[in-house]
Amino acid sequence: MEISPKASSEESAQKNGLLHRLAVPEGGDSESLYLCEGLCKPVIIESELIYPYVSGDFSEKFAFNSSPYRFMLPYDLSDKGKRKECRIIPPEELKVRFPMAYGRILEFKNQFSHNNSPLESADYSVRGRKLLEYLNTPKIIATEGYRLLAVYDTSGSYVFENGCGIVLKDPGKYPYVTAVLNSQISRLFPSVCEYEMIYSSSVTPAVMKRFPIVFPEDRLTEDLITNVSDYLMFINRQKYAAGYGAANWLDELAVFYEQISDLLVVDTYLGDGIDPSFWMPLRKISTHMQEMWNLKAMRAF
Repeated sequence: MEISPKASSEESAQKNGLLHRLAVPEGGDSESLYLCEGLCKPVIIESELIYPYVSGDFSEKFAFNSSPYRFMLPYDLSDKGKRKECRIIPPEELKVRFPMAYGRILEFKNQFSHNNSPLESADYSVRGRKLLEYLNTPKIIATEGYRLLAVYDTSGSYVFENGCGIVLKDPGKYPYVTAVLNSQISRLFPSVCEYEMIYSSSVTPAVMKRFPIVFPEDRLTEDLITNVSDYLMFINRQKYAAGYGAANWLDELAVFYEQISDLLVVDTYLGDGIDPSFWMPLRKISTHMQEMWNLKAMRAF
């Protein structure tokens, strides 16, 4: 199986990051109050135009950590098959529907860009149609911090920078592929790229398409990796939600299950088989995790 990347940091790069990117005030819980770094002042923006944002500087494995930024997209999005049809909201319509956003964009153009001409759509458009076409589409977001990091964006609502979006044909494969991209195997990928004389970032679509995804011959192994990956997403969400108050045992539990995931993924790629003595504990872990997820599903209803 080959990875099919759909959007990259180059494609999603905005013409002026300070216009579209908004800082979240420390300790703020408002869905409309933000800090405009370009204007150096608080601003109020309609929440309908605001999306969560992630970049390599704030990326983590398996789950999203809280980012100090959000992303403003003055676009209308509508479903059109698997992709989204996107339309930039023209200035006259933006002024009526989203006057706060309109006022900030105009003020930004006048004061930060020193341009007093009438507002045009080109003043706040973003580059890269794929960024918008696959917004609100479930995907894996691979970023490059100290190493390759992958998170499964189940809602597809995150705008990302310095990374690559990966959309799979089979939605059931997302947890498995996320585990592979976060495994020790992924640490070998930059060396492979250098060997093939590919020197660009390892999270561009052209490079990520070369990342081979290998599935185990034994379906039980794939199911175990998928379940462990699901559990790691759950654990990391709890950690990040708790912030500095997260219990130490959550970190220890995450490390423990990451080691299991690595063991299984590395064996799939390189090994000749895992010692049978491992299988009984792993079966027990799989059963335990399935029970936890069933309980979680029932609580959701």
